[in-house]
Amino acid sequence: MGTTGHVPHRRAGDLPGHGREFTGLVRDFRIRRERRIDDLDADLEVWSFHVQRPDADGERLVPVPVEMRGLCFAGTVSEGDEVRVGGTWRDGALHAEELDDLTTGARVRAKASRRVRSVLVAVGFILFVIVAGFVLTAVISF
Repeated sequence: MGTTGHVPHRRAGDLPGHGREFTGLVRDFRIRRERRIDDLDADLEVWSFHVQRPDADGERLVPVPVEMRGLCFAGTVSEGDEVRVGGTWRDGALHAEELDDLTTGARVRAKASRRVRSVLVAVGFILFVIVAGFVLTAVISF
């Protein structure tokens, strides 16, 4: 990298794309919570960090911004861990659902809110059917 600390500008071959995987060190790791009214008022946990990766000569490439979102996470990631992560490039960041922490050997996964929503919708439907059955029974016997 030299002594200037200069990070090379992005070249067309460096741009992340769909389905690409990146391996490097976790930098600038942050956790925040977001309120999602449209998702059953569930708070989402959002992990954002950069993957610092070297080129073939060991020089630093442009860091890859990564974002992971879920109701909770299976596993942990720490600043400085070496990770391998893939996902979909959108809104200026790589959106990932899981990664491999090469430092700890763990597979880290975001627990998707879609599963929780599906379960709650199914439970709500079952409750609706039960209540409708009671109402129909009461109306018929009335």
